[in-house]
Amino acid sequence: MGAASTGWPPRGSLVTPRLGELRPPAGLAGFERGVGRIAAAVTAGHAIGVFGDYDVDGVTTAALLTSRSCVRWGRTWVQVAHREQGYGFSVEVAQELLARGAQLIITGDCGTSDLAALELVGIAARGRGDHRSPPCRRRDKGAHPSYALINPLCGDSTFPFRGVASVGLAFYVIGAVRTKLRQLGHFTARGLAEPDVRDLLDLVALGTIADLVPLTDENRILVTHGLKRLAARARPGLAALLAQMEIAADAVLDEKLVSWRLAWQRPAFVVGVDPATKEGRGSARLALAA
Repeated sequence: MGAASTGWPPRGSLVTPRLGELRPPAGLAGFERGVGRIAAAVTAGHAIGVFGDYDVDGVTTAALLTSRSCVRWGRTWVQVAHREQGYGFSVEVAQELLARGAQLIITGDCGTSDLAALELVGIAARGRGDHRSPPCRRRDKGAHPSYALINPLCGDSTFPFRGVASVGLAFYVIGAVRTKLRQLGHFTARGLAEPDVRDLLDLVALGTIADLVPLTDENRILVTHGLKRLAARARPGLAALLAQMEIAADAVLDEKLVSWRLAWQRPAFVVGVDPATKEGRGSARLALAA
C-alpha cells in the first residue's frame, strides 16, 4: 500500500522490474562531487588506487570499479583487505597506495569511520593542489575528511532508498562516470568503445545478496537483472566458480542459491574480474579451497 501511494515502484514492476525504473542517483550525498573527481582523474591520466573490504560486498565493489571488461581507466591499483588485517581502510594501506603513486584513492564498503587514513590521503591530496570541501556531513560529527563520501545514510542525502549496498553505489557511480566521460569526448578522442555498465550487474547481484540488505526498491531491480547476467555465465571467473561448484548450466540462480552457496565461498578478487578463462578457472579452485 505504501509503494502504491508514492507512485513508486511503477505499476507492473513488482513482477517484472526494469532497469529503466531505477531512480536517478543525484540525491545521493557526495555523488556529483565524487563522479566529477573520478572523471577528472581519468581524463588527466592520473593513477587511481581502489581498496575494498574483505567481505563479498567489498570484494565485488573493488572488482566492479576495476573490471577490465567495462572500465578503462589506465593506471589503476587495487587492493582487497584480508580478514587477518581487520576491518577498514588503514593508515598502512593508505601509505602503500600513495607510495605507489595513487593520485586518487577510492574505497568500497569501508572508509566512513577510518578518519586517520582519510586525513593522510587528504594531506597528500592537498599537497598536489587538490582542495577538499566535502558536502556530505555525518549526522553528529561535522564534515567528513574525504573528498566525497557517497553514502545514502548521510544526513544531507535525499535519495529515497537507504538500503543500497556498496556495490550498488559503485554501479551508480560507474554509470555516471561513463556519462560524464562521454560528454567530455573521452571515448571518441581515444578511439574507445563506450562500455556497457549492464555487464557489471552480475557483480552487483552477488555483492548485494551477500550483504544481506533488503531486496526491495533499487536492490530488487539490480538483483533481478544481475541474476540473469550471472546465469548467462558471461564473466569467465564466475562461470568457472559455478562450474567448480557443480551448479548445472540450466540451474535456476536465485538469491537463496547465491547467498548460501556462491557468496558463502567469498570468491577471490580475480575470479570476479579476470577475463582470461584459464586464469579464471585456476582462481575458482583457489576460492573454493579458501
